[in-house]
Amino acid sequence: MATGRGRILQQHWLGLQTLRGPSRGGGAARGRARAFGCRMPSEILLKIFSYLDAVSLLCTGCVSRRFYHLANDNFIWIGIYSTAFSPARSNWKFNSVEKIAMSMSFLSVQDKEAGYWKKEYITKQIASVKAALADI
Repeated sequence: MATGRGRILQQHWLGLQTLRGPSRGGGAARGRARAFGCRMPSEILLKIFSYLDAVSLLCTGCVSRRFYHLANDNFIWIGIYSTAFSPARSNWKFNSVEKIAMSMSFLSVQDKEAGYWKKEYITKQIASVKAALADI
């Protein structure tokens, strides 16, 4: 999980601000929000989000509207879904998640509405927890 990373990033950001000098209007809090949310390209944020686990990605979606839409990206969630619910194999050969994700065509992932694989992941997680509780 991403505990403590926010403080480290905030300290680096404040250090950069002191080196740069006084901010041009807006205030310090508003300037920090812009630097982390609005100025960074979506492609870079998607790459960063792709390294997060499911719980951290769900929490990231609560930060802002933009982060919510980026955190619902089907390509990120199909990777998480494939990792969590990969079929059990009897042989020693194992395809990596990237190979599985690449084997699915670009259009098949793109055809689904935003957040489809997120919903599938959550639904399957709930079903597995219910099944585990029923066994107990």
